Amino acid sequence: MRTWRVTSPSGMSTVGNTVVVPTIKAPAHVVSGALAVIGGRATPGQRLTLYRRTSDAATWAVAVRLTVANDGTWSVRRHPRHSFSYQAVANGQHSRTVSVTVE
Repeated sequence: MRTWRVTSPSGMSTVGNTVVVPTIKAPAHVVSGALAVIGGRATPGQRLTLYRRTSDAATWAVAVRLTVANDGTWSVRRHPRHSFSYQAVANGQHSRTVSVTVE
């Protein structure tokens, strides 16, 4: 969450908050062992954790932890041999879930 306040010649605003939710994108289908780039956007410099799980798993597992680049982008390169769902978490905010189906 980012806190902000606007100052102008006529005075100062009340404090506002902006919640930044990470985004995520990934290919829907890949051939087993082929390159799949999973990435998105989040607040620059923040720590981001990418979680993954199989369709039959009850819990999420950490796939990787990384720092978001200065331009707000993040990405990981994978060569999956099994289908997974992925979700990114940064600053307590969860992205939508995306699935990569391995054929």
